[in-house]
Amino acid sequence: MNNTTPKPGPHLHSIILKTPAEPARPSFRDLAKHHARAAAALLGDVDDVLNDDEPGEASHDELLELVGAAQAHALVAIACAQVAPVARQRLMPCKTGGAK
Repeated sequence: MNNTTPKPGPHLHSIILKTPAEPARPSFRDLAKHHARAAAALLGDVDDVLNDDEPGEASHDELLELVGAAQAHALVAIACAQVAPVARQRLMPCKTGGAK
């Protein structure tokens, strides 16, 4: 009877996994950060196209689409940032000084 599988022992219980659990839903603050970064990245792309040595690559309509998408991301970021404190008070009223 040659059993080669290791037996579980106390050494396996001492291993601590350092990977944080993903939240079930991102917070409004996380959404605001995500959309603000996306808007900044899109505006960076527009800036790169405008400062390019060969201006004929992108059309005016493509640039307007990029700016429109950046504006949409910025508006969502602003809305999420405004909702974040209210949502936090609703979740943890005692810690934020809200109604008890």
